[in-house]
Formats: sequence, C-alpha cells, structure tokens
Amino acid sequence: MLTSELQFELPSKQIAQSPAMCRDQSRLLVVERESQKISHHLFHDLPSLLPKDRAIFRNDVSVLKARLSGYRPSGGKVECLLLRPYLDQVNQWRCLLKPGGKAAKAKFFGLKGE
Repeated sequence: MLTSELQFELPSKQIAQSPAMCRDQSRLLVVERESQKISHHLFHDLPSLLPKDRAIFRNDVSVLKARLSGYRPSGGKVECLLLRPYLDQVNQWRCLLKPGGKAAKAKFFGLKGE
C-alpha cells in the first residue's frame, strides 16, 4: 500500500463533532470491495455485515497530536508528522514528511490542533 492511497478529501460536515449518545448508534460506512457499492449502516449492524469466519481486533492506540507545519527556504510548504522518539532520544523523532524528500532546512513553526 502506498501512503498516497491514504490521502483523500473529507468534508468537515462528515466528521462527527461528538460521540453518539449510544455508541452502537454511531454511523458506519460500508464499501463492498468487488462491486465498489457503498451503503450506510449503524455500528450495531456490524455483526450481521461480517462473514461468519471473520475475527475483529480492537485498536486501542492513542493519537499523538504532533503535526508540525513549516516552510522550505524556497517558500514551499512542508508538513511533519511526529511518530515516536528515535531510540528513546529526547530531541530526535521518527516522522513522516509531506511532501516527502529532503526537508532538512525547513523551518517548522508549531503544532496544529493545539
């Protein structure tokens, strides 16, 4: 899988601003891979939508709010997503850069979402 496959536009009005009162009433978008058919359901429908021989694993990883924005000396925009400290170092991090390539001279100016 390419990271470019994970980039898509999502209208703000489609992003839940607060959790559903009853969590099983949360909206669920289903895409059938073969036909590319899209259907809308509620989360409580999930067991009936899955084949009988499937297992579900819960992802309980929290998201680190560490997206830095910056500019290259040429003026181009750069975004850096901090993933985790590098070898338990305080000031060195593994990260993803957008756009990829060399951005060592970029000047980052702060965290988004703070």
